[in-house]
Amino acid sequence: MTADTILEEDDIILEITRQFNFPREVLFKAWTDPSWLVRWMGPGECTCPVAETDLRIGGAYRICIHGEKNGDHWAHGH
Repeated sequence: MTADTILEEDDIILEITRQFNFPREVLFKAWTDPSWLVRWMGPGECTCPVAETDLRIGGAYRICIHGEKNGDHWAHGH
């Protein structure tokens, strides 16, 4: 798959189920509020220098995971 690949809505389904001992409101904020995302997003020694979210219908997100060895990796979508 390349960056130019166009996926149809039915092409990919990702379902993750986890149990957390936190109120729903806290977990929602941790996954959607950029000021919270930058605090925890990224594995190991990686950081998250950029997190942008627009939760409106048609909105977009953009997240950068930075690693000292591997540079920046971006995730984005609508």
